Amino acid sequence: MNFKNIDPDIILKYDKQLPRYTSYPTAPHFKQADDDQLYRNWLKEIPHNSTISLYFHIPFCEKLCWYCGCNTQIINHYSPVERYLTYLKKEIYLISDLISDKNLKICHIHFGGGSPTIIDPKNFEDLFSHIRKNFDILPNAEIAIEVDPRNIDEEKAKIYKKVGINRVSFGVQDFDLNVQKLINRVQPFELVEKICNLFRKYNINNINFDFIYGLPGQNVKIITKNINLIQKLNPDRIAFFGYAHVPWVKKYMRFIKDEDLPNAKDRIDLYNIIAQNLHKIGYEAIGLDHFAKKNSDIILELKNKKLKRNFQGYSTDKANILIGIGISSISYLPSGYAQNNTKNIPYPKLIDEGKLPISKIIKITKEDKIRKLIIDKIMCYLAVDLTDFINEFNLESNYFDQELQNLKELESENLIIINDKKITINPKTPQIARVTASFFDEYFDNGVGNRHSRAI
Repeated sequence: MNFKNIDPDIILKYDKQLPRYTSYPTAPHFKQADDDQLYRNWLKEIPHNSTISLYFHIPFCEKLCWYCGCNTQIINHYSPVERYLTYLKKEIYLISDLISDKNLKICHIHFGGGSPTIIDPKNFEDLFSHIRKNFDILPNAEIAIEVDPRNIDEEKAKIYKKVGINRVSFGVQDFDLNVQKLINRVQPFELVEKICNLFRKYNINNINFDFIYGLPGQNVKIITKNINLIQKLNPDRIAFFGYAHVPWVKKYMRFIKDEDLPNAKDRIDLYNIIAQNLHKIGYEAIGLDHFAKKNSDIILELKNKKLKRNFQGYSTDKANILIGIGISSISYLPSGYAQNNTKNIPYPKLIDEGKLPISKIIKITKEDKIRKLIIDKIMCYLAVDLTDFINEFNLESNYFDQELQNLKELESENLIIINDKKITINPKTPQIARVTASFFDEYFDNGVGNRHSRAI
């Protein structure tokens, strides 16, 4: 296909607030749940012999990172973690008790946060023992944990190996000391290197790095140095997320000065340097913002068109059902999405009453499922053939004609190519994936609030 380099000014015409499409419908469109009954029914209705993915949210950190958009709270002593784990185990039991098929297989587990590595090793081993008692975990399940290098020691690495952790995702963000100071997350390169070596000592070799571009103080020189240091540490996968500056949502982001942030054109330059330099050292691009070694399992899934996109980004998770456990976690079941309470006060109260702590829920329709699949294709592969969906779901041949017509402007700018009903995004402008996906989002309204980060 004849894709050309695009003038940044053309890309910036589409720099509006858009969802990241880690779900569809997206979280702002979930409805207030009156009680937990609908979610209970969905758990009971999980089809027999299903494979399940579990997500555990640990909403605690020792220090506040000013860039962070996660649901977390800062603690200066350990007792809130111990108390929370007590209720997390109760929620695990409540959920497993509702699932009628006790032979459901768990193929993927992810511990996120916050900082799940804040948990004491003995407490973590106890938590994992409780998970195993209540769920049947496949021997080859991927078990991943998000890592804050500042609170890892050898005892924790030993326990992770013992319980079966086989993938670790480092929160790096940037190796430059000045950038680290501007985001209030100081962790020297030498520390990250030390913890990488520690995990490899215990044969935990699947290592991801999470970086962010668009942070205060970043420039091309700093990004280039980051790539050189990445090459030295040799991670399996890298996520390079665009910084989402939403101080109207996260008030502490106001500590980051607007004048320190790269402007939109600079962000495009930074992304281009990232993509080009990572490619030079042996990483392939995945979708919007991920990169992986050319021989990695996620690249194989990409090539075989089996890649998944979920709340953690791009994944090889093979499950079609996700059960979220803990404050703010989101579940995805055949009938819809359900989100746990995001506040630390109602969560234990509801569990003490024997209730699941659901605060928001949305039942998905057939139309939602079709559009989710289309959006997932766009976000994963930067391409979608609408004819496949017309045939699979017995739709009228003109079903998506309005969306195709609306996309003509993007095509005229050479940001996408439309061939009959196949849409392909210019690989030089992957940022346009979110823009393209939004044309298939029936819930999205340009005029509704400032709920999303900017696309570019």
